[in-house]
Amino acid sequence: MNRVIIVIVGLLLLCGLMSVAVIDVHAAGSYTFTPIDVPFTGGHDTSAYGINITSHIVGDYIDSDGYYHGFLYDGSAYTAIDVPFAGSYDTSAYSINSAGVIVGSYYDADDYVHGFMYDGVTYTTLDVTFSGSFDTRAYGINNSGYIVGDYKDDDGYHGFMYNGTTYATIDVPFPDSYDTSAYNINDAGIIVGDYLDVDAYLHGFLYDGTTYTTLDVPFAGSYDTSAYGINNAGAIVGKYYDADDFIHGFLYDGAAYASIDVPFPGSYDTRAIGINGAGTIVGDYIDDDGYHGFVAVVPEPISSTLFIAGATVLGFRIFRKKPIA
Repeated sequence: MNRVIIVIVGLLLLCGLMSVAVIDVHAAGSYTFTPIDVPFTGGHDTSAYGINITSHIVGDYIDSDGYYHGFLYDGSAYTAIDVPFAGSYDTSAYSINSAGVIVGSYYDADDYVHGFMYDGVTYTTLDVTFSGSFDTRAYGINNSGYIVGDYKDDDGYHGFMYNGTTYATIDVPFPDSYDTSAYNINDAGIIVGDYLDVDAYLHGFLYDGTTYTTLDVPFAGSYDTSAYGINNAGAIVGKYYDADDFIHGFLYDGAAYASIDVPFPGSYDTRAIGINGAGTIVGDYIDDDGYHGFVAVVPEPISSTLFIAGATVLGFRIFRKKPIA
């Protein structure tokens, strides 16, 4: 009888090990949501854009004079992120990798946009070097330091990928597609973003280095899908519009889509923008006071509980708004 119990518990333990990291998109409504509002005097309209594996969060906010500032939130303190070059203004911080390197964008004194990279000590400007290009924005960085974003030329927007030495254009190749933006890249080099079709509707995309795949939320009446974030497990977050023109976030695990909506009273227009390896999601929403950031913690899977229980029993026998469109 004791051997039977041990075998059963062992199977439960194995199930826990196999599925503890799985994100159940059907449980998206049970996430725990926490608002993120920069506490600086005069600061308002906070948006959270990126989160790394240690749950350090980056984003931006607006000051009392209407200027944007980036921020870094480490779970206990907020730090302003402002590109310090002469004449620069309107800094936004979009992504942070596991080493704490931040990328984003800022405006110069001539009102052109530039990307930046900040390693905690030094700010480095990122500008796509193709002839006729301008207004570079750096939206995503992976743990190898590869950066994605977009830039403009006379033909509109183009995505890019930068490996530290060379810029490569990312343009969705579907007929009549245009205005590609690349928003994030995971450690496998898989890129997500969005593009416009001939009717000026947005579609998300995934690019694995060889093939482009369109991502469209399939709910009735939905349109204008944008894919903003991807983690190393391939979970994707973004936003879409419903038939009543309200914005909803989404989570896509490669098989099913689930809506992500902040549940606070009076909240609407949720965007899910960043996701880390633990499945924690950041983004923003609107209420009567303007924009607010949020962090949504993934619900604890049942299998994790079984894992803990199994380990305990076996232990007796043998020894877990904004520039983004």
